[in-house]
Amino acid sequence: MLPAHAIRADEDHFERRYGLRYAEPHLCVRLLDAHLAEQWRFPCLELSIPLHTLSSLSIKPDIVFIVENKVNLMTLPSAERAIGLGALGNAITLLRHIPWLQNLPIVYWGDLDVEGWKYSPLFVVCSPRPEVC
Repeated sequence: MLPAHAIRADEDHFERRYGLRYAEPHLCVRLLDAHLAEQWRFPCLELSIPLHTLSSLSIKPDIVFIVENKVNLMTLPSAERAIGLGALGNAITLLRHIPWLQNLPIVYWGDLDVEGWKYSPLFVVCSPRPEVC
């Protein structure tokens, strides 16, 4: 039996709510500026990283592009001091766990199909200042 203070009442995810281990989701990240990789000492421009690790990084891009799928992520052009997050689909709500996103300009690029329209309202809920394209 867990003590009441060990239970996160604000959490819907069962394992996180009760402090259990689980297969943590990974997010696809693409640095759109090679200088950021040098500055942040990342070994590459494209990587998959656990949500917890990404949320704990002390990085500060000037803008973040969030895209629905991996193909769109790979086709984003280079942009100064920008990163792309992608292949999220319905997992877009996980972005609320990344505190450094809260005060950044964010552009959401979703597909013009059923899924793209389904995910865009989820993104608006997760971002205080969204720009949906």
